[in-house]
Order: sequence, then structure tokens, then C-alpha cells
Amino acid sequence: MPKPHESAFSQEQLQQIIVALEPFFAAINEVLVEHGEKLICLQEDMSAVKQDVSVLKADVSDLKQDVSNLQDDVSVIKRRQEAQQSMLDIHDRLVSHTRKQR
Repeated sequence: MPKPHESAFSQEQLQQIIVALEPFFAAINEVLVEHGEKLICLQEDMSAVKQDVSVLKADVSDLKQDVSNLQDDVSVIKRRQEAQQSMLDIHDRLVSHTRKQR
């Protein structure tokens, strides 16, 4: 039984273990690098999505303003139509009244 400060393996055995584990650690490193690259791509995509959302929010705000302007235009048109109709009604009454007086 080895003492606590002594290894149960010889130096040669330790070297063989290290050599045997190297491909495993290389594979782990490759996976970590690949996932790191994917994470960077995802972060870039998220940044682009955030920009797109910001642009879309501005577009929605512009569209809301456009809708408000159109609603104002519709109100103006309705008031003009009502005024025109009132004028036509007055004209019709005047014509009718004039005919009755003849």
C-alpha cells in the first residue's frame, strides 16, 4: 500500500494514462470550441434580432401615427360631407320655397 504522498502508479504508467487520455481531452476541447463558436453566433443573432425588434417598434410607432393621421383625415372628410349635405339641404329648401312663392 503506497503512502499518502506516494503514487500507486509508476511514472511510466502515469505517462501511459496521460497518453491514453489525450484523445479524450482533445475531443472535449473540440466540442467546447465548437459550442463556443455556436454561442458567439447565437449572441450575434440575438444582437441582430434586438436591432430588428427596435426597428419594428419604430415602424409600429410610425404606423400608429399614420393611423391617427388617417383618422383625423376621415373626421375632416366626414365634417366636410356633413357641411356639404347641410348646404344641399338648404339649397333644396330654398328652391322649394322659391317654387312655392311663384
